[in-house]
Amino acid sequence: MTDLFDKHRPIAERFQRMMELGVNAVGITNDKLLSPTCALIQGRETILAGTNNYMGITFEPSAIAAGKKALDDFGTGTTGSRIANGSYAMHKELERELAKFLNRKHCIVFTTGYQANLGMISGLAGARDTVYLDADSHSSIYDGCTLSGAKLVRFRHNDAADLDKRLSRSEGEEGGKLVVLEGIYSMLGDRAPLKDFVELKRKHNFQLLVDEAHSFGVLGPHGRGLADEAGLEAEADFVVGTFSKSIGSIGGFGSFVLHALADRGLLDGACRIEELLDQAQRLGQKSVAVTEHGNMFSAVVFHDAARKRGITPILGCEVYVAPGSRFDKSGTPGETANHLVLLAENDTGFKNLIKLVSAGYTEGFYYKPRIDKELLARHASGLIGLSSCLKGEVATEVRGPSPKKAMAAAARMGLSWRRKAGAQSNGASTPAAMGMRMTL
Repeated sequence: MTDLFDKHRPIAERFQRMMELGVNAVGITNDKLLSPTCALIQGRETILAGTNNYMGITFEPSAIAAGKKALDDFGTGTTGSRIANGSYAMHKELERELAKFLNRKHCIVFTTGYQANLGMISGLAGARDTVYLDADSHSSIYDGCTLSGAKLVRFRHNDAADLDKRLSRSEGEEGGKLVVLEGIYSMLGDRAPLKDFVELKRKHNFQLLVDEAHSFGVLGPHGRGLADEAGLEAEADFVVGTFSKSIGSIGGFGSFVLHALADRGLLDGACRIEELLDQAQRLGQKSVAVTEHGNMFSAVVFHDAARKRGITPILGCEVYVAPGSRFDKSGTPGETANHLVLLAENDTGFKNLIKLVSAGYTEGFYYKPRIDKELLARHASGLIGLSSCLKGEVATEVRGPSPKKAMAAAARMGLSWRRKAGAQSNGASTPAAMGMRMTL
């Protein structure tokens, strides 16, 4: 029978040869810490050249006092997960403060930086997705990719041209694409040429995660890392970091949705606001509409940018409409909603659009933030409806065997919502009678 320890015997033999030299190079014991960068080891005062205590916070009096207060207030541990035991108030406060510092909308803390990469990457990527990793990425990044079940593609260290080639080969493949970089690479100490990779991001439309573990606190005018230093934070869709280096503590964090990143919604995006407005001016367009899938994250920034250029902004959203009730949370992902483009015709329409989009998340979320026709009927006033893309209800029927079903779907979109809204308007039977105009 094979012994489970057999595979470790070569390692044990190498360890024994090292010990015969009189030094355990991988098992140093710090008998006493004298400062953030100095310790007593085997009776000798020794400089800790390998420490990641970049800012010396471990002996900062205010940090020590805060740690003691946390022990007094909350005890020595949580004794369970947040799902089982609830979140501690100080953890929620920490997440809010981190999100504010990082200029991002959301942040979640983890027990370690290693767990942060595991949690973020395995949560973002799935079996149909592809994760592109620098060949010299930290093991936590590799493990996060393995845990996700996503396809793993490695590219040569800091070689944007090699990544470009590999991304080009995968054009047309299903699933999302996530590229993972490190601000400062832990094994080599060099930095990612972030600008080169951002150019590829614009070309291939992937999402970018930057692990700022070794750069957080030491790079950039705000100390937020390499993306901060390069002025490219808006291009980093996700940021991961750790507390065990510059922060001198234990734990990690993941954050996403940069406040300034209004060019893309959380779900997807195809253009950048400034580039869109540049093209509109070249074509002499007087007005431009922007609709994101399921949200309106870009609305305010787009509105202000367009007005500054003398272009009339048309605010809208490409909503997901559940085939039945928004409260029905059954069915496969591809069958849970049709698309519908809604544009705000006036202030009332804009307010109704906000109500619809909000309810899509708070009431109808099932794979996507969904509304339904009953909700749309209640908040139809001031909206213009377009038949949308190939995922729209009408377009779906047009591609089917019977064109009559498409005409019936178009009629249902206008007439049934008008009736539910209770609008009469002199007995008119057009969609305008319900307060929302449908355009095919």
